[in-house]
Amino acid sequence: MVSVTRAPEEQSAADVPARQRILEAARAQFAAHGLGGTTLDAVAREAGCTKGLVVHYFGGKQKLWEAVLGYYLGMGQTSPFLSLSGTPDRAQLTQFLQRTFRFFQTHPDFNMLANRAVAEPGTRMPAEVLQLLRSAGDAFERAQQAGLIREEVRPRQAHLMTYCLIAGWFTYGQLFAQAWDADESADRDDHAFFQGLMAVLEGGLIQSSPAPPQSR
Repeated sequence: MVSVTRAPEEQSAADVPARQRILEAARAQFAAHGLGGTTLDAVAREAGCTKGLVVHYFGGKQKLWEAVLGYYLGMGQTSPFLSLSGTPDRAQLTQFLQRTFRFFQTHPDFNMLANRAVAEPGTRMPAEVLQLLRSAGDAFERAQQAGLIREEVRPRQAHLMTYCLIAGWFTYGQLFAQAWDADESADRDDHAFFQGLMAVLEGGLIQSSPAPPQSR
């Protein structure tokens, strides 16, 4: 008998491990309703399992919240730019920005989740997430010491600026595209935006002196 392996998009919910289904459901629920508005019952319904199984794997809503953030956290800890050993170079900085952009591009739920967490009183990111942000700020400081970041800009603010520019594209890009021209697909071109982002950073953060104005 020849066994046939179905492609991921052809797999049924039953083929996906329960823990993974619960995490995916929790990501969607936290993004849509925030920590306070999410219930284990809703997560269980979306995951197609019982509330008892959610508790079995995660113990409660707070632990489930931390597990969801841990899922995202695992994607941001392997960047060479964040390494404490050595001095960051331009290629590492560019790669870090590319990976950050790609993360937001492929995980729109994180942006929604983070926005709700900031807006919801009493919600605090786990220490590991805050430490990752501090590590990135430290890396920007080392990059400034290496001459990659202009002295006029505080390195941690440079980190925040780049984060806001990238997150803002995936938050408000569609709104601005509608305002400019709803039929203009170039306004929603992720690649073009990233190239423009790098041009802004090269001219405003990284480049040591501004380029002379072009004559018309």
